[in-house]
Amino acid sequence: AQKSLTANVETNTKDIQSMKIETDHASQFIKSNSLRFHGLPENEEEDCVETLISFINKKLGISCSKDGIDYAFRFGQVNQEKPRILLGNFLHGWRRNNIFNAKKLLKNSGYSVLEDLTKPRYDLLLSAKEKCGMSKDWTTGGKIYVWDSQEDKKNTKRI
Repeated sequence: AQKSLTANVETNTKDIQSMKIETDHASQFIKSNSLRFHGLPENEEEDCVETLISFINKKLGISCSKDGIDYAFRFGQVNQEKPRILLGNFLHGWRRNNIFNAKKLLKNSGYSVLEDLTKPRYDLLLSAKEKCGMSKDWTTGGKIYVWDSQEDKKNTKRI
């Protein structure tokens, strides 16, 4: 009876882990057209969609209008020292990708654009940044990559 109970616990544990992985994949897929914008000034009466459109047009040089954005909102605790993150969800993956690929124009500007990752993936990214350094890891399509070598990007590993 004890062996049977232990076997059931092990099976259930594996099933739960499998479901967590499947749920994470599904959740990341849902977030696939979303981006997180850091550093955008905020005010109490702002229209987040308008704030996002203005930022994309002015700072990234990409033509964007309301018809390309599904929704945008701020999240996180209100902090007087830095603005909350603005999350934007785009109607088309190609528009989201164009914006994400233009993020290199923001280097050293105080602004950043990140993929909207699930909590487990975001925690893994933070861990990788802490362990490997800020410029040695990145995300693409919800997947996290880390340079395995100082010399060559060919030695990249997906984690």
